[in-house]
Amino acid sequence: DRRGTDRLKLEVPEKFRDGPSELPLNHALRHEWRAVIGSYVDQIATESLEETLRASETSTAGVTIGATVEELTFGVVPPDLKMYCSRYNPTEDYLHFEFDLTWQTVSSLIVLRAGVKPSPYLPRMSVPVSVTDLSITGRLLVGFRLANRSPGVSGVDISFDNKPEIHVAIKP
Repeated sequence: DRRGTDRLKLEVPEKFRDGPSELPLNHALRHEWRAVIGSYVDQIATESLEETLRASETSTAGVTIGATVEELTFGVVPPDLKMYCSRYNPTEDYLHFEFDLTWQTVSSLIVLRAGVKPSPYLPRMSVPVSVTDLSITGRLLVGFRLANRSPGVSGVDISFDNKPEIHVAIKP
C-alpha cells in the first residue's frame, strides 16, 4: 500500500544500492537477529501460519483433517535489504521505503503435523511435514504512519509489492 506517497520520491541509483547507506540497517539486523528480532519474527510467523492452517481445514476436499505447527524458526541469518527508494507524503504524514529483499535462510525449519485420512477405508494417520531451505526474494514495502506524540510512529505497514519468489524443500 503506497498510500499516495509519490509526492516526494528519492530513488537510490543502482550503483549505490549496495553501498554504505545499506550497512547500518543490515548490520543492525545481523547484530540483533539472534538476540531479539529472530525470535519475534518466528513468533509472529507461527501465529500467522496456525491461523492459516485453521482456516484451510475445510478446503482440502476431506483428505487433510487438520494440521498444527510443531516448530518454526527462520534460522540464524536475517534477510538482506537493499534500499530501492524512499518517499514522504506530507499530507498524510506517511514515510514509505521500498527494499529489495533477499533472504537465504540458514538453519530454518518448519515442522507441521498433518492429520490425514486419505480414504474412508484407511485409519486416520498423523504425518510430519518438514519445510527447510527457505529462500524469499521480492520488493518489500515498509510504511510508517508518523505521529506528533512519542514514539513518533502510530503504525507500521509491511507488505510486498507483488508476490515474492519463494523456494523451499519439503520432506514428509
